[in-house]
Amino acid sequence: MVLIDLEMVLVLCLSVLLAVVDTGETWRVKTRACPQGCNSCSLFNGCITCKPRYLLLLHRSGMKQVGYCRRTCPLGYYASRGGDINRCSKCQVENCEDCFARNFCVRCQSPYYAHEGKCFTVCPEGTWGDRKSGDCLETVHCEVSEWGSWSTCRKNGADCGYKWGEETRMRGIMTQATPGGKACPELTETRKCRILQRNCPVDCGVSEWSSWSPCSKDSADCGYKWGEETRVRHVSTPPSNDGKMCPDLTETRECRMLQRHCSDDEADTETGKKKGRKNRRNNRRRKNRRRDRPRKSRTHSSTQTQGEGEDVITTERTRLRSRTEDPGVQSREISRDLPTDLLSI
Repeated sequence: MVLIDLEMVLVLCLSVLLAVVDTGETWRVKTRACPQGCNSCSLFNGCITCKPRYLLLLHRSGMKQVGYCRRTCPLGYYASRGGDINRCSKCQVENCEDCFARNFCVRCQSPYYAHEGKCFTVCPEGTWGDRKSGDCLETVHCEVSEWGSWSTCRKNGADCGYKWGEETRMRGIMTQATPGGKACPELTETRKCRILQRNCPVDCGVSEWSSWSPCSKDSADCGYKWGEETRVRHVSTPPSNDGKMCPDLTETRECRMLQRHCSDDEADTETGKKKGRKNRRNNRRRKNRRRDRPRKSRTHSSTQTQGEGEDVITTERTRLRSRTEDPGVQSREISRDLPTDLLSI
């Protein structure tokens, strides 16, 4: 090993000597033709030193080593920084593809798994191999929550109509188990139970709505502008055992009559008779209203003045007073009203 290292040093020194030129004052290394990142280089051995923030990677080719300057180290190498030079050193862990330090592997070659800086074909106990990441991960067992409350006692989906049924309670998964971990226990539990309500409630059932009736008012289908039409429905299933009650069975809405005036032929019909009775009632009401109004005097015409009417009224009052004061007139009027047998006495 000592002889090989000495040979490498001699080769490196020879390369530097061949790459320098004599300027008459000092000896300096050519840098004009060096690859990117190189601070100094050799014609035969490539980069000798690198610029700051670059890493020197030495690659053996036969009897010589060729240097390269890189920003990052390739797979199988790790960066070692210190002293005057930063270099990429090869990983010393077997089957390692990428390492963090000399003896700490962070990614192994397939099909190996990385665990604590080393590579394994089978992960140690308490871990499992993840193909996606290539690591040995810690084994996790399944964890479940507490049981929930018991459900309503049912049978065939119904909570009534039976004596016995079943009730269920459940719990959920909080943490899934990884490969090699304990599987989850049962998440559902069922037991027999007694149904509290034996008789099921029956809601009211109704039929479809019928067609709308003809538009009418006061049982007449003519003689009005507006009327009403009605439709009905029937109870098909009566409610029982506290079931829902029946909705309205009749629906009425306002409508416009198609026939405004009744024809003469409708006078003989029941509808025409009702219409006629209504008209007669209306006529009687109008007559009563006219009768209750104050009357004008019949003893004078419409062309008489107010003074003439007062004279006629005064004359009539005088005539009536004279009849009551005349004894002969009173006796004749009394005798006219008495029976014949009394007059002969």
